[in-house]
Amino acid sequence: MAFGTTSGQFFTPYCYQSILAGALGEEATKAILLAENFLLEPVPESLYELVDLKITERAWFIDCKNYNERTLDQFALQPDDPAYRPKLNEGDFKRLAQHKLKRICQQYPEGKLLFMNLVSGEDRPYQYFDQGFQSVDNFDEADIVIIPGVLNRENPNQYNKSFEQFLNRLKSQLEGKS
Repeated sequence: MAFGTTSGQFFTPYCYQSILAGALGEEATKAILLAENFLLEPVPESLYELVDLKITERAWFIDCKNYNERTLDQFALQPDDPAYRPKLNEGDFKRLAQHKLKRICQQYPEGKLLFMNLVSGEDRPYQYFDQGFQSVDNFDEADIVIIPGVLNRENPNQYNKSFEQFLNRLKSQLEGKS
């Protein structure tokens, strides 16, 4: 592929599509949280490139994603699989998540990093991890939380059941009930 010199364009159409998909994921997730009465505040400038949203009065930061089903499935592939994708795999995701959490915790020692993927065709369970990416049992113990799908791809007007459960737990946390 080559860039035409007369159009003045720098990005390929795929790059524009990726930027748009990411922006849609962020704005839709933000709208859902606001509709569920979560209060959000601006992300500190020092963390602006790392995360998208911050829960008001908490050090809970949200990185909004808009991965398609194929990308979600490919995370678990091994490097020798022909469909394996550099930078979009479990190992790289974990390293990036730990890097982001470390940066957050430099300013907010009690910080949590939540990844929220907008849509999934499967009702994938949410997951809690500590900073070493070891699985933990609950939100209190978690440093990293992964929500693989907020909306149901088959019925986008409906939350995935696992996201509904997570929302209820998150609301309980904010109200001070564990």
